[in-house]
Amino acid sequence: FWFNRELTSPKIAVELENMELIKYFIDLYSQYNKPKSKSKSKSKKNKQNENNNLYVDINAKTAEDRSALFIALKLKNREILHELISCPLIDINEDSRERTFLCKVVKKMTRNNFGISFSYNEILDLALNRNDLDVNKPSRKYDDQTCLHVACKSSNHNIRLVNKLLKIKGINVNAQSKEG
Repeated sequence: FWFNRELTSPKIAVELENMELIKYFIDLYSQYNKPKSKSKSKSKKNKQNENNNLYVDINAKTAEDRSALFIALKLKNREILHELISCPLIDINEDSRERTFLCKVVKKMTRNNFGISFSYNEILDLALNRNDLDVNKPSRKYDDQTCLHVACKSSNHNIRLVNKLLKIKGINVNAQSKEG
């Protein structure tokens, strides 16, 4: 089986909204990135994957600095977002275009999205369930603001969103941005 990395990358699979291929890439990446044993030798399966060029980085970015996770958010594909966010190997804290995933979701929630059936709140809840989520990571694009800054500065004053963020264990209400 021959692979063209550009045509069979996780990012392309997301753009094509091909869930079967996305699951394949997650499975492939999971097999290659299993927790390492104490022995220094690589498993036969890992050696085979390297030799066959089957290794695929599910966190890789496009030339436009977008990962599969951010592409799925742009496409508003709930099923793919669930699959990616639920995968512990997806780097939920990775920046894309100088924004964190959490800040991007919160920014989307602060807009008046009347008539849109896509639930950013559902995506936020999924992300907040990740143990490795850094809720205080600033986004350079938003003048080093955290998700709480973004929510508080919104023009539609989404009080429910602000209250939800304030309930997050470890949220830093004193975090500083370039604005103070």
